[in-house]
Amino acid sequence: VMYNQFKYNIFNEINGDWMVGKNNYLFSKSQSETYSLGANDFSDQEYNEYASKVAKVQQELIKAGKSVMYVLNPIKAQIYTEELPDSYQHALKKNNNKTDTNYNTLKQAFGKYTVIYYDTEEDLKEIKKLEYPVFTKTGHHWNVYSSALVMNNIFNDLNSRFDCNLPQISIDSMSPGEANPIDKDIMNLTNLLWCKQDEVYYNPE
Repeated sequence: VMYNQFKYNIFNEINGDWMVGKNNYLFSKSQSETYSLGANDFSDQEYNEYASKVAKVQQELIKAGKSVMYVLNPIKAQIYTEELPDSYQHALKKNNNKTDTNYNTLKQAFGKYTVIYYDTEEDLKEIKKLEYPVFTKTGHHWNVYSSALVMNNIFNDLNSRFDCNLPQISIDSMSPGEANPIDKDIMNLTNLLWCKQDEVYYNPE
């Protein structure tokens, strides 16, 4: 643990598939590379086959009276692109900002096979404009605050599509306090005792 902390404090490096971005933001290295290079992990045919299978499952479940919707979620690098290291920013410019082909190709395949899905990317970009962060600097997943806001939008969409009556999640206030486990998951996975950050963790109430 102390070696990991030394590497981070002195060289700004962390273990495994993780890296330090600007302003002490932590990211998945492989996901950020795929995103900035505009690369594809699978062929178009594989995406189409996957989308076709999802569509068939949805159709069968709907026939059985089950409401089902696929939810697409962006990675941290998609929402906090400006916090990626300079080398990744240069790669984005070199590729004319053709970002995250995985994500976009899957959406295209879903459209081709009329998969019922909800894309949370725009929701998260709108939440980012608000007072509190979508992802913490030390976290790999959305925080509880942004998750609650996005879930409200998903519930609204489900209510509209399937004539459901799902309730809304109410957030009365936000208060600083101890981080939830997902707020520090990268920090914990890299065996760091602390991070160089100026971040305050907020919890919804």
